[in-house]
Amino acid sequence: SFINSTNFNITYNVSNSYKIIQTRLLLDGIENNTNTTPVTANTTNTIQAFGVADGWYDIEIEVTDDRQQINFSQVFNYTIDTLFPNITIQSPPNSTNSSSTVILNYTVGDTNLNSCVREWTNESGLVYNKTMVNCANESWTVSDGNHTIRIWVNDSAENKNVSVIAFTVDATSPTVSIQSPPNATNSTNTIVLNYTASDARLDQCVREWTNETGTVYNKTMASCSNETWSGNDGTHTIRIWVNDSANNK
Repeated sequence: SFINSTNFNITYNVSNSYKIIQTRLLLDGIENNTNTTPVTANTTNTIQAFGVADGWYDIEIEVTDDRQQINFSQVFNYTIDTLFPNITIQSPPNSTNSSSTVILNYTVGDTNLNSCVREWTNESGLVYNKTMVNCANESWTVSDGNHTIRIWVNDSAENKNVSVIAFTVDATSPTVSIQSPPNATNSTNTIVLNYTASDARLDQCVREWTNETGTVYNKTMASCSNETWSGNDGTHTIRIWVNDSANNK
């Protein structure tokens, strides 16, 4: 049996024809507490243990009646465990992730470890609980959005602990479309660049312009804005590179 407190009560019953004048609580044969208040035989009584350190103990009760007759209870084995389990989540990271595969890696530690339960709240707010066999890690596929994972751990003494990680999944690449200049021969040397970029977590747009001589000019477009500039006669190429905060491109 397990007890998760350093102070606890032991319940006992004495079958005797005489008055019980002393009760001693023994842990591994060493007195922990003595009660000299007379107790009534054939009734349920309690005696308290004080300041018991974590560990495994043989616990027994010694009683003395008013005829100075002494007897002992059966020996019971108890483990005192007041320590909470340790738990650390290594992955997924507490950030925005570009993969729809959640790789859950966590470690737990406890001398009397009993169970681990994964509580996953998905992007729509639904909660899924799963008891993890042998407190094992696992992987599964999720949809884009905000997710929360809690790992609940308890030991055989019912000491409990929890660790939580919140993260965002964004496995969708941004979309980008160039409206102008047209993919054709143009009669003006004014290049009017109009494009649209879309993503829930849009981070950056970079214009890559290769001019008529083959020279490449890259420019980060503030707020992914459009722009106009002049070009010479010849063949030109424009690429718009877009990425989001999860580094989807």
